[in-house]
Amino acid sequence: MKFFLRKHLLLLLHISFWVIYGFFNLYNISHYNSLKVALIITFELLFFNMAICYFNYFILLPKFIGKYKITPYLLKLIIPIVLVVGGRLWFESYISEVFSQEMSYNYEITLKRSFQLTMGTLFMLFFGSLLRFTTEWLVLEKKRQELEKQQMAAELKFLRAQINPHFLFNTLNNLYYLAYTKSDNTPKVVDRLAQMMRYMLIDGSQRLVPLKREITYMQHYIDLEKIRLSQKAEITFKVIGAVEPLVIAPFIFMTFLENAFKHGINTGDNDSWVRIFIEVKEKECLFKLGNSKGLKKQNEFSKSSGVGLQNVRRRLELSYANQYRLDILDEVDFYEVNLHLNLS
Repeated sequence: MKFFLRKHLLLLLHISFWVIYGFFNLYNISHYNSLKVALIITFELLFFNMAICYFNYFILLPKFIGKYKITPYLLKLIIPIVLVVGGRLWFESYISEVFSQEMSYNYEITLKRSFQLTMGTLFMLFFGSLLRFTTEWLVLEKKRQELEKQQMAAELKFLRAQINPHFLFNTLNNLYYLAYTKSDNTPKVVDRLAQMMRYMLIDGSQRLVPLKREITYMQHYIDLEKIRLSQKAEITFKVIGAVEPLVIAPFIFMTFLENAFKHGINTGDNDSWVRIFIEVKEKECLFKLGNSKGLKKQNEFSKSSGVGLQNVRRRLELSYANQYRLDILDEVDFYEVNLHLNLS
């Protein structure tokens, strides 16, 4: 029903106006004439007004909209207005002769009546023109919104594409190292990578994905990083709350996660740490990530992660405009991200 109303909104608007207009005039005319005469005059009024309105709506206005040629447009309206006013004067005069006994007044063609009909016709033309301009605006607005959606989808696709090759390159390097050293973890890495690639190719192309699957993807990524790391770094990943019914933009947390392992873990430094925390309360999602910087300098960290941060900020603006809050704490020895998302 809602789809039908949206699709035929303009048609329903036209029909509603003429029905209301017709009943309003029928009510007024029936006070001074019999119902039969009131019906005839009402149909006459509707016929002439609809004729000139839709002649202007479908023929005259489309030729002049956008050209801003007012004078030629007004000149072409003169003949239709004369025909309508003259036709109505003749018809009302004819009706008054045929049904003179059923009418409470004697009809006469006067200058005053001609002026009244002319003003009424101009009012209907104004209404029809306004409706036409409204229609054109709605069409243009719909095209603009569709274009914005297409541009947004293209930009999101481009931004996501910047994430996937970076991750794939790193993981393949890790896999090569494990295979070269004949590690027993090689089959597990291949299995994890296969599941992640399936997610990237199928689910990752969608506008929204189940939050549960996004978390599983993150867990696989962390598992691969744990296998890669030879030192004993502190890595924690906690999820609190019911994530099952919620959906989220894919890879929205991955830039932070990748940067955490890239800059938060130093080879040979057992004091390195990465802590990831996700809490869901109804439709609110809190993502909190912290990592050490170890021996890396603050300016080096900020510079190397700046492009990825710009990327994720842009994705948040496109996917969660006015529905997110991102706070970043960049200290000398640690880095912390707090991202609040409204997943409604």
